[in-house]
Amino acid sequence: MKKPFHLMIFRVYQSQRNHLRPRIREIGLSSGQPKILLYVRDHRNCRLKDVARHCEIKPATTSRIIDKLVEDGYVTKTLTCDDRRAMCLCITRAGEAALEKWVRCCVFVEEEMLRNFSEEERRQFYHYLDRAYENLNGNEKEVALCEN
Repeated sequence: MKKPFHLMIFRVYQSQRNHLRPRIREIGLSSGQPKILLYVRDHRNCRLKDVARHCEIKPATTSRIIDKLVEDGYVTKTLTCDDRRAMCLCITRAGEAALEKWVRCCVFVEEEMLRNFSEEERRQFYHYLDRAYENLNGNEKEVALCEN
């Protein structure tokens, strides 16, 4: 019997997490930290609200994750000159090293997941995932399918 599409998406997601979870622990990161480190690395002196918006997590959750990253020496927080209430974030060398290990793990798992996919199939798959994401998040319409 053919499995429903939503179940297949969930199975792939769970399998990917199961492959990555032990590796993230070895590196010394928690599950929410890599995407924040990526953003901070690519957006020097960024602000917490920008990180929260980009990572699609609540500012309070973002703040807790960042506090732990600071405590572990992966990120620094400094006051900005133009707004004393805002903190600017920068990744440290330790943060860059941990992130580099994480990215290598992700690339390894991605290669395993997409083994035997042609370059064209990989490109299309990425495009389809991107479109699906935009369909769910790119507009402000409220979807009430589950309520009916």
